[in-house]
Amino acid sequence: MKLLKFRRKRQNSLVKLRIEHYSRDGKLKRVIEKEGDRVLDNWGAFLRMIFTPVDVEERAYCTGFVNMAGTATRVRTGWDASCWDYASTAEKKFYVCMGTGSTPPTNTDYKLESLVASAVASIKSLELLDTVIRLTIGGSIRAPSNVTIWEIGVFLRCPSDEAAPDNFLMFRDVLSEGIDMLSGEYLSVYYTIEFTR
Repeated sequence: MKLLKFRRKRQNSLVKLRIEHYSRDGKLKRVIEKEGDRVLDNWGAFLRMIFTPVDVEERAYCTGFVNMAGTATRVRTGWDASCWDYASTAEKKFYVCMGTGSTPPTNTDYKLESLVASAVASIKSLELLDTVIRLTIGGSIRAPSNVTIWEIGVFLRCPSDEAAPDNFLMFRDVLSEGIDMLSGEYLSVYYTIEFTR
């Protein structure tokens, strides 16, 4: 009897990172491309928050978030001063960030090991392809002084349970080789999240 083996197409997601290093006068010095190291626990909590049902003029409290101070906190979604769908008391934005830490990332990381600078990120592209949905967010971070960058990440800034602004790290990547930056130089950081259909 012949045994037939069937290979099932795997549905998955992939995070890719692209870093462009520019001089003070905007000349491209270096490009780094790599697969993302870690999608952090806060990202899972964020996805759960998106799909949390909320009744009209009601709110829900989502747990599982740890802010960049290391404090476990709830995030409110729904009506009034909430994180996800209504920014009445504080901004709701994603930021790209860079730091000097080189400790390998873990799923429970809640901050960069040694944050140097951050900048607002925006959606750069959304591609709806036959086999893939691809979303790219990015922003440019300027070095405040001469520094060697080893870690890159993305965090969400939004109101927490108390409606005060809070920061939640979503991605953290550690580079195999540091980026030597002079004061005033900048990195353009692009995270691409790819979902296989």
